Amino acid sequence: MFAAVLGSDVASVAILLATGWLPVLLLVTLWQFTRSAQLTLQLSVIVAVMALFVFEWAIGDSAAYWEPMIEAVERFYQERGVASPFPAQGDEAGEFRATVARTMTSWFVVAFWFAAVMEFLLGGGLYNQLPGERPKFSRFRDVNFGQVIATLLVLVMIVAYLTGSEILYQVGVVVFAAFLLQGFAVAHWLHLEGHSPGWIVVLLYVLLLSVPVYVVIAVAVTGFLDAWFGIRRRLVKNEGLDK
Repeated sequence: MFAAVLGSDVASVAILLATGWLPVLLLVTLWQFTRSAQLTLQLSVIVAVMALFVFEWAIGDSAAYWEPMIEAVERFYQERGVASPFPAQGDEAGEFRATVARTMTSWFVVAFWFAAVMEFLLGGGLYNQLPGERPKFSRFRDVNFGQVIATLLVLVMIVAYLTGSEILYQVGVVVFAAFLLQGFAVAHWLHLEGHSPGWIVVLLYVLLLSVPVYVVIAVAVTGFLDAWFGIRRRLVKNEGLDK
């Protein structure tokens, strides 16, 4: 039925469904073993890093593997008369394309990891709302990857800088994405706990569309600082002292 609706063969549809749901199933399985949403999310980062290494090993030459897809993206933009995200010509264009091709695996892994984690969190949130059920899953605003993952990010980026290792740089991108997610969780927590107005969260997402690089860095740094110094925990503690 799915194959008929999508106009694809059964094998392609099966692969699509598997790649979309297997990561979520893995997260649920991890949660069943750990019974801790925070530990599950921390382990998911480790699993994503392992997937990155396996994928890189399997494809061999990253640049050669991703280059045809980058060309397909350029053709897609050209056919619709939209400016391509890649520089059109010159040495700078070649260097940029080469860098994108070499690091594309990390963005690919991040996309699947991010989608799986959001499905896990949103699905858990819906479960918590079921009548007669005791809340079992973590809320999005409580996401915290902790000091262990924060330390991993620092160590990976230092070693990547000192050695110039591209694979470690890609690992850093994957771990960085975790703190981007935590940064957004902090923003929602601050609003829901009454520490900031709702328009701040709305503005954050609006700016994400207009100046994505600056917003991504700022939000991820906020998430990192929260993991390392416990911003939310300190605010709750100070509130308790004020009462």
